[in-house]
Amino acid sequence: MINLAIVGCGKHASNFHVPSLRRLKKIYKIIGLFDANLSQAKTLSKKNKIKKIYKSYRAMLADKNVDVINICSPAKFHSKQIIEAIKADKNVMVEKPMVLKSADLKEIIKINLKKKRKSYVYSNKTLDMKLKIY
Repeated sequence: MINLAIVGCGKHASNFHVPSLRRLKKIYKIIGLFDANLSQAKTLSKKNKIKKIYKSYRAMLADKNVDVINICSPAKFHSKQIIEAIKADKNVMVEKPMVLKSADLKEIIKINLKKKRKSYVYSNKTLDMKLKIY
């Protein structure tokens, strides 16, 4: 079982990621959520019976039970969140686009080569397949 935490609890997480991950419940377990808008995290948590809401992204990254960070936040935050997740020894699944600048991608690749983490960018219907990134 892969323990997964979601950052960004807006429409992509609630309408696509969570339902798809729930269908793959033999592979993934959603153990927590974080959103800068606490009410969005609470709504998604209540709707899907996800017990843990992190007070910060750093708290999510510090959770030793989290194997994969699922990034569903706005694209302008992706590169920073990916880098922080990799540095915290987490694997990453990220909503497209992965980054907005090629320099950010180069930095992610450089860090990823050192830390040997797995990063994956979602495409349409990704979670309809039996994808295992861990």
